[in-house]
Amino acid sequence: MNTISNSTDSDSRNSLSGANSMKKDLKKAVYYFELSANQGHKDAQFSLGRCYTTGEGVKKDFKKAANYFELAANQGHEEAQFKIGVCYSSGKGVDKNVKKAKYFLDQAAKQGNLNAQKVLKQLK
Repeated sequence: MNTISNSTDSDSRNSLSGANSMKKDLKKAVYYFELSANQGHKDAQFSLGRCYTTGEGVKKDFKKAANYFELAANQGHEEAQFKIGVCYSSGKGVDKNVKKAKYFLDQAAKQGNLNAQKVLKQLK
């Protein structure tokens, strides 16, 4: 029984050190996403928006998330168009604006985003 207990304790310590390592990796990822996003890379802008939505590597901030989603959406990033459309339809991170929501959702829907098509139907 001691062997199992020691093994479990060791596994727990390894899991905790892995979690700390992952936090550092997420912060490093955010750092590089920011560098790329500031150079106009739409995938990095979208990824940063996702990080700010989930709180992975950064403190949750829906205004920043919406800003990055919109930057990527304006460059044609389909999933970002969907995300910012949802933000505008719900008022999360931005002022609620059904006209802008429909615009971005329509752009995503035209690229084949099924979720955008569903939300767009609900807004009409």
